[in-house]
Amino acid sequence: MGKETISICALLLLGACVTETATDGTDFESEIEDLAEDEAEVSSEVIWQALELSPAEAIAFRGGATAASLNLGTSVRTVTGGIAISHCVKGTCPAGTPPGNQLISREIYALSNNGETKFADWVAYRPTRESIETSSGLGRGWKRDPLLDKSVTLEPNPDDYKGANRALGVERGHLAPLTLFAGTEYWRTTNYYSNIVPMQGAMNRGPWENLEAAEKQAAYDFREVFVLTGPLYEIDMTCEPALPAAERAGCLPNADENHQVPSGYWKVVTNKTGSKKAAFIIPQTAGSRQSHCEFGSSVDEIEARTGLTLFPGLTWSRERSFYNELGC
Repeated sequence: MGKETISICALLLLGACVTETATDGTDFESEIEDLAEDEAEVSSEVIWQALELSPAEAIAFRGGATAASLNLGTSVRTVTGGIAISHCVKGTCPAGTPPGNQLISREIYALSNNGETKFADWVAYRPTRESIETSSGLGRGWKRDPLLDKSVTLEPNPDDYKGANRALGVERGHLAPLTLFAGTEYWRTTNYYSNIVPMQGAMNRGPWENLEAAEKQAAYDFREVFVLTGPLYEIDMTCEPALPAAERAGCLPNADENHQVPSGYWKVVTNKTGSKKAAFIIPQTAGSRQSHCEFGSSVDEIEARTGLTLFPGLTWSRERSFYNELGC
């Protein structure tokens, strides 16, 4: 059957539509689910979810969302109005990224890649009791993200991280952790460089690793959690290979692309409905013996320091803390 363009309309609210091109004539309009459920009240900017997509992908209307390109699977050709993805609470991922960012949704995580910094502005993932497993014995087969052009991401061949540990003390750190998805067949995709960032070794193997362990325990205890994470850029470390070495202090010494080294990282962990939250901001200078609990923050502070809106269109009648569930 030839291509058929299908409009999924929020008939009762704003007359807005999500348009996608299908190849099998599926009647998506009959398979729409309202996202407003449980404890969250969803604004009119987040209306519908198309259930026909794979478990990692859902298409919905979200006013004002923009993306230069969408890598959301072969069933999706075009999206008008915006997107929602099942790795995010209520399908609503962060807003406020630059319009040139590239959005990628995989089976176990989604991210918004920034071609200027060469790193993701945010990564969203949902570890479950079934997805977690020990990562010991699993390889770190670093690879360039096959969905990104080499001009907008770092690469392992030749390796842009070569010499970075000796020069800067940084190592490759995961945003979506391998260990939280070691129980799935998709764990290798956590080693794509689009999901990797330069982290100081003490910070990575100290409070950051401790926080990942707390997420893992919470995913087991509560069957699933939702996580948003990303970098902060509060120290000017914009790196251009053409600059003299003296002007590239703090940059990855062998990276042949312009990039920007983050000054720290943020993370928000929530329960299934998003009504319970724990927020953290961990600087690169954090010590290996420091607890993740020392770096508690808030959604408001993260939004103020990143320019992102982490839960656009979502409000809760009652918000509670999730820190105790993360060992704090």
